[in-house]
Amino acid sequence: MVSESKEIGINQAKPKSTGGIAEYLHTKVGELLANTPQLPKPLKREIVTQAFCRYVNQFTDRTQHLLENVLQANEQPLPMTAVAKSLGYPKRVLYRHLPELCRAISAKYVNYMKESRIKRIEHCCEEVKQAVRQVHTEGIYPSEGAIQGYWLNQDVFVT
Repeated sequence: MVSESKEIGINQAKPKSTGGIAEYLHTKVGELLANTPQLPKPLKREIVTQAFCRYVNQFTDRTQHLLENVLQANEQPLPMTAVAKSLGYPKRVLYRHLPELCRAISAKYVNYMKESRIKRIEHCCEEVKQAVRQVHTEGIYPSEGAIQGYWLNQDVFVT
């Protein structure tokens, strides 16, 4: 590989980036690094940095698209931990690279949980009202014990 670069004469075409050098040599950046141990450290650092930036950009674009799909889904919202697990990334990494989307997903989940809690409480109140009416129509005083006997959800009366 190194002998090829001497034969081709990299200075003739003058690629502007390490990716350009690798492309000019018809190889990958990783192979260029592995097969040219005599490259100066600053150039190796630049090659690694560019490769890493390219990886991060691909990661960010793909992951952003997936997170936007999760946010726009009309299904039951998931907590950010479950979303991160389903995507195969730690939650921390997603928050570091795409904080706005992660916060929006978390906010959607929190709102969903608040709404479902309110609906649950309203449903329990409606059940209690029906039990009170039922007990009252039978001519029984609507005490806690009397209502408990008619009510489906016994856990509400636990103190």
